[in-house]
Amino acid sequence: MKSMKKVVLSVLIFVVVAWIAQLFVCDLLTSKYAADIDACRECEECSSWIDDSFSAKVISRNRTETKIYYFNENIGVLVTHSNLEKETSTSLHLNLDTPWSASGNADRLVWPYWYHCFYFLF
Repeated sequence: MKSMKKVVLSVLIFVVVAWIAQLFVCDLLTSKYAADIDACRECEECSSWIDDSFSAKVISRNRTETKIYYFNENIGVLVTHSNLEKETSTSLHLNLDTPWSASGNADRLVWPYWYHCFYFLF
């Protein structure tokens, strides 16, 4: 019985440490790529969904695309945008996804999960 408690406790500690580490990575990416957040807010397609009341976090970024999670107390919108270089210009291509909504019409999670649990507590 004691060994089972140790295993469960070890798994729980591992999950919590991995979650907290991902939150730190997410905050580092957000501070490093704040220009991507601003560029996406200024895009015409995105501005119809996202206004200044939304907070934003960069979930992931690589050479070709950035995933930004915009959220407030009512909705969360995951925006994936990629810069495709053409001969002389850069085009912004957006993919909007709603993984979370207070109205209950979206039921996916965004990892690292953090932001909406505090809206429910307060």
